[in-house]
Amino acid sequence: MGFEKRYILGLMIVLSGCNMHFTRSNINIAIVGMVNRTHQEQGFSQNSSSEVVCGEQHVGSDVGTDGPFMYSNTQQSLLLSSYYYGYCFFSIAGGYIVHKCGIRKTVTFALLTGGLLSLFIPELLKTDEGSNVIGPAGAGCWTNWGPESELSFLTSLNFCTNVLGTSILNTLGGWMGAFFGWESIFYASAVSNLLVGLLWYFLVAESPEKHATLSEEERCFIIETRRSKKIDNDQEIPLLSIFTSPVVLAMIVGNLTSNWGTLTLSILFPKYLADVQGYDIASVGWMVGMTTGLNLVACLFTGKICDSIHKKWNFSRLFLIRACVFIAGVPSALFAFGMSVVGCNISLILSLVCLQNFFMGFDSAGSKPNAAFIAPAFAGFIMSIQNCLACTPGFLSPIIAGGILDGDGNLQSKWRTVFQLEAAVLFTGALFFCVLGSASVQPWAEKTNSKKLLAASK
Repeated sequence: MGFEKRYILGLMIVLSGCNMHFTRSNINIAIVGMVNRTHQEQGFSQNSSSEVVCGEQHVGSDVGTDGPFMYSNTQQSLLLSSYYYGYCFFSIAGGYIVHKCGIRKTVTFALLTGGLLSLFIPELLKTDEGSNVIGPAGAGCWTNWGPESELSFLTSLNFCTNVLGTSILNTLGGWMGAFFGWESIFYASAVSNLLVGLLWYFLVAESPEKHATLSEEERCFIIETRRSKKIDNDQEIPLLSIFTSPVVLAMIVGNLTSNWGTLTLSILFPKYLADVQGYDIASVGWMVGMTTGLNLVACLFTGKICDSIHKKWNFSRLFLIRACVFIAGVPSALFAFGMSVVGCNISLILSLVCLQNFFMGFDSAGSKPNAAFIAPAFAGFIMSIQNCLACTPGFLSPIIAGGILDGDGNLQSKWRTVFQLEAAVLFTGALFFCVLGSASVQPWAEKTNSKKLLAASK
């Protein structure tokens, strides 16, 4: 059969998702080089006790350590969260567009416009709504392309891109920011978006039925084994059933709380390393990139392991998905709490972040891809709702953290509150999903498909 085309689609999803996260995360590392920390420290001294911030002695280089912008913590938090306003606001519209127009044109348009907008960010700072179709497209495409026996693995690819894109961006971005200026981080992500957008257009097809070079053997295999036997983009979306479904609610809550942990680390951990531990942009970049490596391992292998266990030992999908959510949430909550009490021990802090990232990776086969199981015909649209609500931590977490950090008290105690809040959210969300979550196709999704198939047979 050769190298199957569905795996080429998987590779393109990884590349496009990485570029979405380049655009999403570039500000997180660039801000280390943008902010004038001399001004910031003077602001701290007015509101803080005399406790010394941990890491002033750990700065590894004086290259690019003091930026031009005199932002308070609250202003930095607003800037760090700015991507997510546009992303959440346009997410449902993006899912609807993917459902109606398909994945090929929408993702190409999103990557090209996102790349062009990123070219202007150093002057305009931060605004981008283009990439909010990539998440729904990555989930919805497997309705057409995903065999049941590989569904956990294929859908998990969409969520590996978070850690892979963030890790690449932080590692390379820290180095570029130190030696070429923080503006170079935005320019590099823009060029990457443009290149992958062109690749997506020429390599991706909407479905196996429409792929020009797909082998007949693979085409038949996919069509006969995918969950939704008949794909119809004109199906009426059962909005009321979706918005009142406790299963959809459990999926959203599970993903939202998991994202709270992921985005708190992704957005705020570089700031923590710079403000509290005292590292420069190059050191922050490689540290953050290093701590995400184990998350990528978990993302890549959890879905494949779940598929193997389901096939070999006939464990139910519900058991496997709930187990992944529990493993992702509860240990991660303990490690987040541990970060709040270890003080200035940077080795222990990095170890806890590595472990937290590893366990949070299990959710790539948990609540995150759940839409493909409970309503395969509407996975893209439901994913857009999930994205809209589950990405609110992208602006809620940094804004709340900014308010805490600009309040009274010493800096360490304020960061302690930020990490303890993260732990509480992770723990609560995991338990909520384990009680209400499902892995079965919901009656309102089956009913719609049955009506369409019945009408087509007459």
